[in-house]
Amino acid sequence: MSEQINTACLVIPVYNEKPSISNSLKEFMLGRSHYTLLVVNDGSSDGTYELLKLCAEDLHFELLTHEHNLGYGAACKTGARWAHEKGHEWVIFADSDLTNPVSEIISLAKNLDSNSADVYKANRFGITYGMKRVNGYRRILSHMASFIASTFIGRSIADPTNGFRAVRTRIFAEFVLDSNDFSIILEEVTEYFRLGLRIQNFDSILGARNGTQNPSNFNYSSKLLIRYFRWTLKCAFFRLKIFIRH
Repeated sequence: MSEQINTACLVIPVYNEKPSISNSLKEFMLGRSHYTLLVVNDGSSDGTYELLKLCAEDLHFELLTHEHNLGYGAACKTGARWAHEKGHEWVIFADSDLTNPVSEIISLAKNLDSNSADVYKANRFGITYGMKRVNGYRRILSHMASFIASTFIGRSIADPTNGFRAVRTRIFAEFVLDSNDFSIILEEVTEYFRLGLRIQNFDSILGARNGTQNPSNFNYSSKLLIRYFRWTLKCAFFRLKIFIRH
């Protein structure tokens, strides 16, 4: 494994992505001079982990694994802990399916220290970029979830449910996070408000998976939506406390 310590660590949670993960990793490694790539295998059962070990030897990225599938949120926390322990200042989270373009990940990593923000949060609803090849049903659900969240959270975060983000590792280490599924994305937002963090939004493309990839593990289930709403209400509570104090 490479011993180079970059300012940023790119954490990629992976679960059952055998058909496409090799190509994705080659793309992610294009930014090796701007971030350290850490892949967290979340208990894959389709041969993904065995393939990841071979790719790690060939491409020289860091690899951690969960013995069992613990969830996207658990993989994010594992990756953030590792990044903090290794001395990286920033942890970037992105999806393994390249729906977050690698060019944007590299651009983010290069500009993390350009201002005094503690968190960089992607916005798929910005005028500049948006959603590419995302089907109408998924697009409508994404807009609805973000609109409901923004109603309670406010406009300081343009796209609360977007999982493409970067956080200072020393600050992430202070987060109190219970979620192990995709709702960790909104639970993190509650911590932004609780700790009074400085947030920088940036416009970003959100793409869609192609026919060679497995279906996404993400879906807007009723349980996930309930958890989203729970953390949205908690954000509103912290915002109210801030308003009362001022």
